[in-house]
Amino acid sequence: MAAAKYFLSAINSENGQYTLYPTYEEAFQGLILGKSNFLIVANAYERIDRIYMSQETHLLFPFVYETPLYGIAKRPGTPLPMNQTLKIATHHAPVSLIPWFLADLSFEYEVLFVKSTSEAAMKLKAGEVDLCVTTENAAKQCGVKFITKTRPILMLWSVFVRQEDLSSSL
Repeated sequence: MAAAKYFLSAINSENGQYTLYPTYEEAFQGLILGKSNFLIVANAYERIDRIYMSQETHLLFPFVYETPLYGIAKRPGTPLPMNQTLKIATHHAPVSLIPWFLADLSFEYEVLFVKSTSEAAMKLKAGEVDLCVTTENAAKQCGVKFITKTRPILMLWSVFVRQEDLSSSL
């Protein structure tokens, strides 16, 4: 969401609209079906190669934008279960940050992979996991609180258009 807002302001379209899809696959389909004019993808997305290699899309340009703060959150007022392995929800990209986030804490954990930081925060809010790796924006939306240090990620984003739209405007 933050990258979409930044992109819209960069192209002088502050009043432009954006749609957040649950997955990049669904966002890709939205672009291909003409429901969207642009597709903005974080280059940390594990299957971005499919979008780059697609004959239906064209890379318009990349841009660098810092993500909101990332950290590990828990439900406020809920103590962490002791003497058991904790379940942490995260999406693929920030999983490597978990040891850094937990450097000052010591407990066993297992990872539950989800589609987004928002979904991770929603699973935490619903009590399906003990902790989650999420962003400041998703944490606020779901009413969960960071218990670790936080950090942004300086991210490369790619903006794609439909090949059909690019060809017809030439």
